[in-house]
Amino acid sequence: MKCIGVLLPAGILSSGDLPKKALQRADRAIALWQKKRFCNLIVGGGLRSRGRSGITEAQALAQYLSSQGLRKKDMLLEMRSKDTMGNALWAKELIQTRMTKKMKQVIVITSRYHCRRALMIFQKVLGPDWTIHMETVRYHPGLVERVQEWTYFWGERLLLLFLLRMSNPNRMLRFLIPRYW
Repeated sequence: MKCIGVLLPAGILSSGDLPKKALQRADRAIALWQKKRFCNLIVGGGLRSRGRSGITEAQALAQYLSSQGLRKKDMLLEMRSKDTMGNALWAKELIQTRMTKKMKQVIVITSRYHCRRALMIFQKVLGPDWTIHMETVRYHPGLVERVQEWTYFWGERLLLLFLLRMSNPNRMLRFLIPRYW
């Protein structure tokens, strides 16, 4: 078990509570920890709630995880990031400064619609020496979440279509038809 888990946040409500997709990601992290898939979990998220609490995503997730049985000594809080790129950069710094073992495997826990983008960012930040495993959560979203997923999913493909200028139909189809859906 020489693997590190990275739990990507999914926002925080103004009340300081976690949204449904954040709770589902956290539940997935707990299930993986119970199966001993990783020894330490980096809990990311520096965004603060707009309400009175002023709690960060990482703090809210850590409270939830510890209430579900994950030991605090197994968690590292990363409270400086504001986006996925920041999550990857600060997670890399935590791994390099706080981990005594030379671990080269990471399990990134996120939502299904965010998986491809997160994988590309973590590959770029961590470099080719690292093995990155993606663990995804599929949830049943409401209307706002469906629009967000649609934007992530189709926005990337429409941009690629524009950039390819319809020059190669085979390359277009490869991006239009996802492999993981």
